[in-house]
Amino acid sequence: LAKFRSGDRAGAIAAFDQVLAEKTGKYRDDAGYLRFKASEANYTADPSAANAPAYEQALTAFLKEFPKHKAAPEARYRVGELRQRQEKWAEAEAEYAQVKGDPAFEVRAAFATAQVIVKRLEQAPEDSKPDPALMARALTALDAFWAQLKAHDPKDLGDMPLTDMNGQAALMGAYLAALSDKPDYERALVLL
Repeated sequence: LAKFRSGDRAGAIAAFDQVLAEKTGKYRDDAGYLRFKASEANYTADPSAANAPAYEQALTAFLKEFPKHKAAPEARYRVGELRQRQEKWAEAEAEYAQVKGDPAFEVRAAFATAQVIVKRLEQAPEDSKPDPALMARALTALDAFWAQLKAHDPKDLGDMPLTDMNGQAALMGAYLAALSDKPDYERALVLL
């Protein structure tokens, strides 16, 4: 733990790997969590393709071995986030759908789900009509985000950038209103 706190992430990962290799012990789950956090710090410092596999492996190993850990919702969200950065939209959406048990990460996952589906709509060929099923899912995802937000006291959501998220959700809603078969520009303006 001292290595992790001092910034020696490589040393911390090696130490956590030793604890995890023992297959017994009461701190294995926390070692797994801290190993994923150390790998996350490496990836955040340098989000290159070189660091992504180690980060992904730490996340998936943690979730496989400790699926009921209190930080499992965070890890699941981070897998979705990684898939979103890789532009693996369907996989990201599937990961976000599994985020359960932590209100802050549930709200983040609901927001990210809407982002992923809207991104898929944006990538349709320019002169094509949007896929009606995808449009419906995007609207449902936005509604789910706003419902999640209303269901929780903002104080329980930590340092989440709620104003930014609300603004981006309004933009997504306006985009969807304007994109529909019968564009609803009035609704788009109200959202903006």
